[in-house]
Amino acid sequence: MSESLEDSGSSPASAGFRDDLLRSIPTLLLLAIAIMLPASLVVAHVHSYPQLSPVDELQHIDYYLRSPTLIVLGDRVQEPAMREQACRGIDAGIAVPSCDAPSLSPSQFQENGFNTAYIHPPTYYSLTALLSLPLRWIGLEDVTAGRLVGVLWLSLGLLLSWIAGRRLRISAVPLAASLLLVGVMPSVVYSSSVINPDAVSMAVGAAVVLLTLEAERRTNYWRWILLAFAAIIAIGFKSQNFLIILCLALYLLLRAWQNRREMRATADSVSASARRPILMLGMAIALGLIALLVLVAWLKTVSYLGLGAASAIPMNAQFKASDGFPFDVLANSLGIFFPPSSSYFSVFLRGRVVGTGMILTGIVLVAGCTGVGWFLTEARPEIRALARAVTITAVLGAPFMVIANDVLLESVFLIPPRYGLPLLPAMALCVATGTRSILGRSLLAALAVSVAGGTLAHILVS
Repeated sequence: MSESLEDSGSSPASAGFRDDLLRSIPTLLLLAIAIMLPASLVVAHVHSYPQLSPVDELQHIDYYLRSPTLIVLGDRVQEPAMREQACRGIDAGIAVPSCDAPSLSPSQFQENGFNTAYIHPPTYYSLTALLSLPLRWIGLEDVTAGRLVGVLWLSLGLLLSWIAGRRLRISAVPLAASLLLVGVMPSVVYSSSVINPDAVSMAVGAAVVLLTLEAERRTNYWRWILLAFAAIIAIGFKSQNFLIILCLALYLLLRAWQNRREMRATADSVSASARRPILMLGMAIALGLIALLVLVAWLKTVSYLGLGAASAIPMNAQFKASDGFPFDVLANSLGIFFPPSSSYFSVFLRGRVVGTGMILTGIVLVAGCTGVGWFLTEARPEIRALARAVTITAVLGAPFMVIANDVLLESVFLIPPRYGLPLLPAMALCVATGTRSILGRSLLAALAVSVAGGTLAHILVS
């Protein structure tokens, strides 16, 4: 037997490695599909959409082109960004100066030229500028190169979501299908194909979910420190990312409650087990406080370093809080992140096919999260806690933001659904967990591929 192995140039170890590799090929293929299809939609949209987005992309481009400069309250957009909008145009009924104009003035542009992106830290803009350098070196325009970095951000978010799902022992087929479904949502494709900090939302959401799961599984306190540091970095990309931190703080509270109930049911008095609920409770409180303190500290910093009064910016004047509590805005904000699908879209992401896919995707996400959180009793405790946390956050997160804006910024407006994008990785994990039968997995996969194919076709032919 040993001679035959030597003659064939093989060994038990190499044969086992080859078998493992062959078994992993279908899984890797599913992962590739879940990443490559959404990435192709972003590339196609960048190619088809040269105009600037009216969702403050002028201000974001200015921040990106000036990075690593810190933009503060009162800064105005500079010549390179103004020239981009003058030459590319804007996807809205806004008059812009001629591309050939010898000089441009900030007062000729929306918001009187004030850079309203000052509320965001420079992290996203600086990293995007750095990652876009190779694309600029090969001849791509600055804005096009920056937009294409969104492919990397989205791919990273889907990859980290995949790793988190596999750590939860979710089967590859429903996991790939659910990630593909959220990866081709119009709100995700649009945010990933223009320059704005929402492009990194999926990556941020997936990263903190993964780190939370890792910290919970291990007793090493360094993992909890890493999670706290990740919470600071998440808000360092965009201040509204505190939403996913609060969601995971709620998750840890629910897990502490689950562990305490389990201990009482089993009469377990082992000190190590007794400490875990207390540890998670403490970390949940710490995460929530970190999110709020970092957010307040950042807003106070940019205001302190500001070059003028916030009231001078037309947008701030428009959303200036009036006397009385904004009950109407609060009520209209309920559930706006469940799911975060409605937003401003380009003509390439509008239409009956794309709209139908968006509605079906929303139904699947809502049914998956609520079903796993409250009705699927055989689901693992951690995924049930995650489903409940993300559902509660998706329903109440926007009203909480309305109150935070009123208190911290003295500003009141209806929260855009895109602020809920960091919740999508957790929603995708819940959907994948709840899809257990062969029929359900087949339907989920068929829906994901159909929505991806229909959206891509619509972008290419519009």
